[in-house]
Amino acid sequence: MEGILTADTSQYLKSNRLSEKEIAIRRIKNSAPIFIIGSQRSGTSFLYRLVQRHLRIGFGRDNGHFIRLIKLLPFYGDLNELDNLRRLIQDIIEIPDFAKRFKGLHIDVDEFIENMEERTYAEIVRRFYAEWAYLKGADRWGGKTPDYAIHARELFQLFPDAKFVHLIRDGRDVALSLSKLEWGPKDPLLAALHWGKRVQSAINFGRDLGRATYIEMFYEKWVQHPEREFARLLRFIDYSGDQFTLVREFEKVTSPKVKRDNYNKWKKEMGPTQVKAFERMGGELLDFLGYEVTHPELLGENVSLRRLIWHHLQNAFRKLLRGEGIKGLISKARTYREEYKLKFRRTRKTVSPGRPLSGNGDQSFASS
Repeated sequence: MEGILTADTSQYLKSNRLSEKEIAIRRIKNSAPIFIIGSQRSGTSFLYRLVQRHLRIGFGRDNGHFIRLIKLLPFYGDLNELDNLRRLIQDIIEIPDFAKRFKGLHIDVDEFIENMEERTYAEIVRRFYAEWAYLKGADRWGGKTPDYAIHARELFQLFPDAKFVHLIRDGRDVALSLSKLEWGPKDPLLAALHWGKRVQSAINFGRDLGRATYIEMFYEKWVQHPEREFARLLRFIDYSGDQFTLVREFEKVTSPKVKRDNYNKWKKEMGPTQVKAFERMGGELLDFLGYEVTHPELLGENVSLRRLIWHHLQNAFRKLLRGEGIKGLISKARTYREEYKLKFRRTRKTVSPGRPLSGNGDQSFASS
């Protein structure tokens, strides 16, 4: 067959042959993504760092931008239209937060579009993360944005092949950690509300799925038995290499660095009043998850609106005394401003003359 190939045919095949880089990026892009979800301060960064040392997974942290952009997709119209597709990709690249969170990643819009295998929003996100993973020398991609615990259903709609690792930590230890952050709630009851919303959302999502898609892991088990939990994780993500050897390597290199007593801090650092305030709101979920509850008499008790307002006022007062709160408001304002600017720009531009704004919006959600 080779003997009858003309010079023109050989040149055509050569020019259309994918580069090694592009083959690698497509392989990463089409792999099943792994999302680490859970409440902030539940140990998601701890787990992410452990995994990064031993598994070649390129985790990105987009701070929720890709989920928020879903609401704006109708303003871009049919993504099969080149101009619409180009504007969307360009707008993503121009989000100021992306340059910081994906430092060193440079996207050429024309090349990006040329290498897309289908024109959907899911393909855009997959490709973006795949290029980031390739830059980091990884061979699989994933996301580590804690608030995706609230938006797991949207992620699953985009990526039905995704695997979700839900990391859960005792909410009272989470409350202690949150209180040390500028944006974090200083009031234990509000910390319980923050923690409970994210944990319960992820549970409600994940327990409707099969074991091949969703797994619950506990921070306390990771710090006490890291080798055992690492082996569980390898089985869940369908790691194709030598699992036994990798677990032994993990046990030798990483396990000794784990602080085995880094849990139940609330027993020493939270006062009785704080513990009671947290369990008034979060005790039922703590009990459901198998954690020790010190005030079982509060289980099932509803928190009144009046009490909730009072705790919000206390929280605001404590933040103001510490000189905090203002920065948090400014940060939120910046986030909403970025979204508004994108939406405002889209409404002012003509999106494919003669076509409705929604275009084939349903098709844009399809996954590769």
